[in-house]
Amino acid sequence: FAHALVRATLYDGLSSLRRARLHSRVGETILARHQDDLDPWLPQLARHFGRAAAVEGPARAIDFALAAGRRADRLLAWEEAAQHYRGALRARQPTRRDQTGAELLLALGASEERAGLEGARGSFEEALAVARELGDPALVARAALGMAGPWSTLGREDPEVLGVLEEAL
Repeated sequence: FAHALVRATLYDGLSSLRRARLHSRVGETILARHQDDLDPWLPQLARHFGRAAAVEGPARAIDFALAAGRRADRLLAWEEAAQHYRGALRARQPTRRDQTGAELLLALGASEERAGLEGARGSFEEALAVARELGDPALVARAALGMAGPWSTLGREDPEVLGVLEEAL
């Protein structure tokens, strides 16, 4: 359908279950047709399997969102990477506070920081909270460095950041 209004009207007329099943079928078709070179198709696969999570479960949505985020990071498309990492975190609902969630939060924070987005520090703070719960010193250190920001800003004195960096040491 060439006109976006017709396409949107037809799409909105479908039940959410039918939409999820169609997204799953589209994702499966992309996988079958492009199995030899999925890299350029990762954003579409992430979108379709993300919308199919109600039918298929979150595993594939998370895997493809993470792969699409990593691809976007490699291409220096940090805003797009952040969107994919957020999609992976959404697919993990209810949020589990585990190693994978902390890694996703760190990747999200790094992409947000590189893109100059506001939420970077919040993502690193949330990753720090998860790292503390897990008792993982390496994750604590990575989250602390993320909270500190780019190396050029380390000269600023922020008592909270200093405390977190000392904790990481």
